[in-house]
Amino acid sequence: MKAWMLKQPNGMSALSLEETDKPTPAADEICIKVAAVGINPMDYKLTEWGYATWNYPQVIGSM
Repeated sequence: MKAWMLKQPNGMSALSLEETDKPTPAADEICIKVAAVGINPMDYKLTEWGYATWNYPQVIGSM
């Protein structure tokens, strides 16, 4: 699958569209096919700030 990956907390220019492994859902979760995405204000800010528990590269996007 393709995902927007944040290489480091360095703004929108640090995002790249890359191939990555499809996540495996837990017993109480489902996996859905996404047709379109958008960046919300918090995602935009996290491209600058990063997040304390993230390991890079990090798939960006809030749920």
